[in-house]
Amino acid sequence: MLKNHRRTRRPNLLSTFAVALAVAVCLPCASCDSSLPLRAISVNPASLLVAVGSTDQMTAVGSLTDGTFTDLTYQAQWTSSNKAVATVGDDGGIPGLVVGVAAGTVTISARVNGFMGSVQLAVR
Repeated sequence: MLKNHRRTRRPNLLSTFAVALAVAVCLPCASCDSSLPLRAISVNPASLLVAVGSTDQMTAVGSLTDGTFTDLTYQAQWTSSNKAVATVGDDGGIPGLVVGVAAGTVTISARVNGFMGSVQLAVR
């Protein structure tokens, strides 16, 4: 007796590529100038004061042209104006995580698609 075999259809390479391309084109990314309809970026600290040796998580919030807001913390390029006072996670660290290093003031900035937001923090 013959078993009833269902023929499974394997996706061909061209259809797989087309789906992958469609997903890649539709997803926003930090390196695509036209992918996000940004109007502005703001950096929101949990506190404007960070103790030496402690951390504070910053968030980057994008104001979009349609009036809505979106969290861009993980898409943003984070920088500190003075790494001797405070560092901010980016390359391999946690994006937006500020570590107080020494007493002073520092500007923490987030940049996405040519837009930049920043906040001044005191480290004590």
